[in-house]
Amino acid sequence: MKIKSKKIMVFALVLGLVMPSCVYADTTSKNKNSQENMNSYIQNRKSPKGEKLIGEDRFDTAIKISQSGWNNGSERVFLVNSNSLPDALASTPLASKLDAPILLTNKNNVPENVADEITRLNPEEIILIGSEGAISSNVKKYLEDTGVLVSRIGGADREETSLLLTKQLDDTGDLGVSKIAVVNGYNGLADATSISSPAASDNMAIIYASKDSIRSEAKSFITQNSNETYIIGGEYNISKKLEGQLVNSERLAGTDRKDTNAKVLEKFYGKLSKVSNMYFAKDGSGREADLVDGLAAGVLAAKTKSPVILASGSLSNGQQSFIKKVKANKFVQVGGGKNSNPYTEALGLQ
Repeated sequence: MKIKSKKIMVFALVLGLVMPSCVYADTTSKNKNSQENMNSYIQNRKSPKGEKLIGEDRFDTAIKISQSGWNNGSERVFLVNSNSLPDALASTPLASKLDAPILLTNKNNVPENVADEITRLNPEEIILIGSEGAISSNVKKYLEDTGVLVSRIGGADREETSLLLTKQLDDTGDLGVSKIAVVNGYNGLADATSISSPAASDNMAIIYASKDSIRSEAKSFITQNSNETYIIGGEYNISKKLEGQLVNSERLAGTDRKDTNAKVLEKFYGKLSKVSNMYFAKDGSGREADLVDGLAAGVLAAKTKSPVILASGSLSNGQQSFIKKVKANKFVQVGGGKNSNPYTEALGLQ
C-alpha cells in the first residue's frame, strides 16, 4: 500500500507540473487571438474624419461655412445682423429651401470680408432678414448700388418676422408648410438653434411665441396648416397652457439646453444608423451671442440632412449616447472656443 501511494503521489506531482504549462499556453494563445482581433477591429474601423470651420471672428466663420457649402456661388444670399439672432434663427428653413448661405453683417455697414464673399457668390438677390432696426437702409442702399436685387423680410418684432418667414416658406415651391416648430423667441434661442437644421431639412417652419401666448395670426396658421407641431423647450419657455392651444403638438424638452438638443437629435436622427456629418457648435451658455455659429451652420448641415450638436465645455450624457449610436462620415467643428472639447470628446466616441 505504501509503494502504491508513493506512485500515486509521484504521478500527481508530475501532472501538477505539466498542467499549468498547458493552461498557460492555452490562455496565452487566447489572449494573443483576442489582441489580434482587437487590432484588426481598430485598423478596419472607419473613424469619422475631422474638419474645422473656424474664422478669426463670427463674420469670418460664417464666410468659411459659405465657402464650404457654396463653393460655386449661389443665386441668393441671406444677410442677417450678427447681433440679432432671433430674426436669423427663424430664417434657416427658408434659406435652406432657397439653397442660400447665411452671412453676417453689422447694422450700419457690411464688413469688407463679407462684401468680398458676396462678390464671390455672385448672387442674383440678397435677402435682408429683419427690419431697419436690425439692418439699416444704408446697408440696403450700399448693396443695391452694386447692381444686385435686394429684398427684405422683417416685421415689427421678432414674432412677426418669424410669421412672415413662415408664410414665405409656405409660398415658396410646390411643397407648403405642414410641420411647425414653436419656440420661445425671447428665452429659447438655444432651442431654436437646436431645431434649425432638422426644420430646414424637412420644410418645417419656426414660429416664435412668448411663454404663455402666441400671436392670433400665428395660431390660426398652425391650426389650418400643421399636421405636426413641435414645442421645443420646457414649460419654463412654453407653458402647459399654451401647449394646450396648439394642435397635434409634441414637446421636445430636456433638463437644460444640451439635454434639449439631445432630445431633438434623437427625435429627428435617432433612427438612422449613419449620417453624412455632425456639426459641433457652442450652446450659448454664458454668452448667447455664441449661438451665431450654430445658426450659420444650420443651413449647411441641412444640405446633407446632418445634425448640429450644441455643447460648450463637455457633451451631455444624452449627446454622448446619440454620438455612440449614430455614426458619421465627418465631424465638423464650427467656430472655436468652448466647443473644442466636445468636438474632441466626440471623436473618441466613434
